[in-house]
Amino acid sequence: MSNYLCKKCGYLYSELDGDSKNGVSKGTTLEKLEGTMCSMCWMKNPKRYNKFDQPYCDMEAQYYLYICGKFNFSFYEKKLIEKYSKESMILEVGCGTGRCTQEFIKAGYTVHALEESEEMLEVVSKQKWAKNDTFQLLHKDYFNYGDNNGYDLIYFGDTTFQELVQQRSLKYVLEKADNFLRPGGEVWLELMIPSEINWEFKRRKLINPQKTLYFFNSGEVNLFSQIIYYTSTFEIYLNGKFQESYRQERELALLFARDIKHAFKEVFDVIEEVELPKIDEVIIDEYSDNQKKVWVDGGYPLPRTNKKQRSLFLRLRKREY
Repeated sequence: MSNYLCKKCGYLYSELDGDSKNGVSKGTTLEKLEGTMCSMCWMKNPKRYNKFDQPYCDMEAQYYLYICGKFNFSFYEKKLIEKYSKESMILEVGCGTGRCTQEFIKAGYTVHALEESEEMLEVVSKQKWAKNDTFQLLHKDYFNYGDNNGYDLIYFGDTTFQELVQQRSLKYVLEKADNFLRPGGEVWLELMIPSEINWEFKRRKLINPQKTLYFFNSGEVNLFSQIIYYTSTFEIYLNGKFQESYRQERELALLFARDIKHAFKEVFDVIEEVELPKIDEVIIDEYSDNQKKVWVDGGYPLPRTNKKQRSLFLRLRKREY
């Protein structure tokens, strides 16, 4: 269920909550309100209503690194070396706290990172690795970022791609990527696909000897609307006493590889599809339990703990004409 804000009259509507004041039941979609509610447009022009999501802020930004898991860069590094020179330019969309960004920079690539959250930007800007001539941190919205068609690679980590598709549409997100890429350039993205319709899990992280973070995540999949709804709750305890909490509700587009393949096939070809973690049969004996946990516990906002979610890596290549 989405949240909408009218650009003209300022009417705010949540499909999840409905509007009890005006007799609209929970779960009523925006389209069903046509001819009602707003005396200015009678809800007949949905283009005036923008979907919006809350930014990553407060405790969600502050403790992001503690619950997001490690980034297994070795999986991507081999592909980068095979395809790209050190002069290649990478656009990372939704860099968060720079968990992935720093690995691209350390490997010697030029990276432009887009991030909407001011609090996430503040976290990244304080990192030592961010003081690098090959790195630009941009407080930009992907949809309003200028049409710079000089990038060799666009990277959407974790669930960033699904968040953007839910805000607009799959084709629109790929059209923007087309504008940013050189011919032959690639899009790398990850898809989170729940293995269950409903789920709930919690994690505990020791911040310091006195301070403990508890992270709770619950969600559900609506197969009819193809939307993933989830709620994240953060709680902090100091010496066993509750200090503060923060809760955020979000939604993602439920996407599969076939959706990506057919969305913009006149421009992009899907050249690789891998379910993470990928274990090379040649090095299976060297793949330690610790390395496996990097994938099992990684990936925010929905870690793969108890295998309740699958992660897919897709590689798209822009056709050369």
